[in-house]
Amino acid sequence: MREPKDTPPPSASVYEPPVGDDAPSDAIARLQAQLSRAEDRSAWIQEICAALGSHTRQDDLLSYIMDRIALIMNAERATLFMREADTGYLYSRVVAHDGMTEVRVAPGTGVAGWVAHHGKSLNLRDAYQDPRFAPEHDYQTGFRTRSLLCQPMRDPDGNIIGVAQVLNKRVGWFTVEDEALLSAITNTAAIVIHNQELYLASRDQNMRLEGTRRQLEQQVRRLDTLHAIHKRVAEADDLDDAIAVVARTLADTVVSYGCAVTLVEGSRLVEYAWARRSRGEEFAPSRRTWDPSIRALVMDNGEPVRRAMSPTRPDAAAVTGRLPSLGSLPVTSVAAVPLTVEGERFGCVELVNRARDTDDERDFPEYDDDDLKLMDLVAGEISRAVARSLERKRREMNGRLSAIGQMLSGVIHDSRTPLAIASGYVQLMARSDDPARRRDLAAKVAQQFAQMNEMTRELLAYARGETTLYLRNVHLHTLVDEIRELLEMECAETEVRVEVRSADRGDVRVDDGKLKRVVFNLARNARDAMPGGGRLTVEFSRDGDVLVVRVADTGGGIPPEIQAHVFDAFVTSGKVGGSGLGLAVVKKLVEEHGGTIAFSSTSFGTTFTVRVPAGSAPADAASAT
Repeated sequence: MREPKDTPPPSASVYEPPVGDDAPSDAIARLQAQLSRAEDRSAWIQEICAALGSHTRQDDLLSYIMDRIALIMNAERATLFMREADTGYLYSRVVAHDGMTEVRVAPGTGVAGWVAHHGKSLNLRDAYQDPRFAPEHDYQTGFRTRSLLCQPMRDPDGNIIGVAQVLNKRVGWFTVEDEALLSAITNTAAIVIHNQELYLASRDQNMRLEGTRRQLEQQVRRLDTLHAIHKRVAEADDLDDAIAVVARTLADTVVSYGCAVTLVEGSRLVEYAWARRSRGEEFAPSRRTWDPSIRALVMDNGEPVRRAMSPTRPDAAAVTGRLPSLGSLPVTSVAAVPLTVEGERFGCVELVNRARDTDDERDFPEYDDDDLKLMDLVAGEISRAVARSLERKRREMNGRLSAIGQMLSGVIHDSRTPLAIASGYVQLMARSDDPARRRDLAAKVAQQFAQMNEMTRELLAYARGETTLYLRNVHLHTLVDEIRELLEMECAETEVRVEVRSADRGDVRVDDGKLKRVVFNLARNARDAMPGGGRLTVEFSRDGDVLVVRVADTGGGIPPEIQAHVFDAFVTSGKVGGSGLGLAVVKKLVEEHGGTIAFSSTSFGTTFTVRVPAGSAPADAASAT
């Protein structure tokens, strides 16, 4: 391709046939000059077309087009007016006395406005003679317009997107050839500008979509963080573990070098703080939080606070001087939000030294509003964890108080029977003059008080979870006789008939005091299940090396709704003054012996079956009733 010249071509003129002897050579020279001008224009047009796609900024593109059009058209100036789609105004930047200035043309005003409105070209030899010309633009720029060529620019769909205007032909005025040339250039430029606008619009849309994608990813990360915190807090063993989980997860999510949680407990502050000296390190406990002034401000006002300690701040030295270093790094940014439960502030959460996704440890940006929003959500999770902890402590305290009360109630209730029996023995002693009889009755009174003491000790041992067995060889018939006598006395004033029998009279190795306690508790429950009278049966037997004790009644049975929980503490049904501890203690005593307990219940009665290791062989079978 022929390189264009940097000098503008001479003005085109109408061809005139040569005359005289030199006519042929003059004609050839003139034709060669016209051909050269045509080649230069063609080369310039190709240069414009090649260069239009290399400019990404519209201002640069418009400036380049104006310069090349002025050179090709041999004009003093060329101006491109672009049209605003929403208002219809034309705008362009032109050279003025004080540099570049923007010229705006209202729709339909001036030559450019007329051309844009009507979509027609104008070629004026003297602009000031045309009423459509607006000379105020010349006054603004200091330029004097003479000749003028103005054409509309259309996109591929035929819509007018601007106007090309060429001013002051250097020689003569603009010709029809100039009009065709300008039309060719502007049509090409219009396509490039239209494509560039589409590219810029697509790029802006992609940037917006990218921003939306990042926001969605950030929201997903926040939701994942909150979900992980909620799950791990629920799995934490205590409040300290829950706070540690929340603090470290928050510092990892909002990439920070430290996190602190401060709680108000009564009149004192409890601080939990973790920090790390550089990225990638594990968090280590810190002795204190970093900005007491921010903590006090947040806890007093109840509003989130963020502060940056930029080295360029006038008070940076004073501010950072009051804050302890974070390892080898100074504190450069702090953010804090309050902790609230039921409208009452009880602490705050602080983050220190926000970090970007970079390896430069000196790069500490400020915390932003999004960071505060995430911190506020996490603070809500901490608040709920603290509220659950406080509620759990209240429930535990109330449970302890209730258990203590019910245990005392059980002790008092279960003490009535030994006291009643002891009272009966004392009355018999008062009516007897036989010293031997009185000594025997006194021993039985002492035995009842010993039983009361043992009963109280067992209840306390049950409450503390203690286990103590005193195994010894016991004559089974002696144990059976003692149980029969005590149960007959206990049921003497009721309509309940007592039968105690044994198919074995050998020895067993058991804790006889606790075994009697098992039988008494089961028997008392059986007696209370028959307020209108019935039959209470206690039967001892052997199954190999296992002692089997069955306690049966003819009452109305255990209600179905509590059968699954009958051995749980404090479970009772329809028993006035019952503590709900009897069967729980029975189960514990049986299990201490390494035995089992089961029951069957219908509307015609209930049978409890206790099986404990006996530890010795059976003797000859005998019966006791």
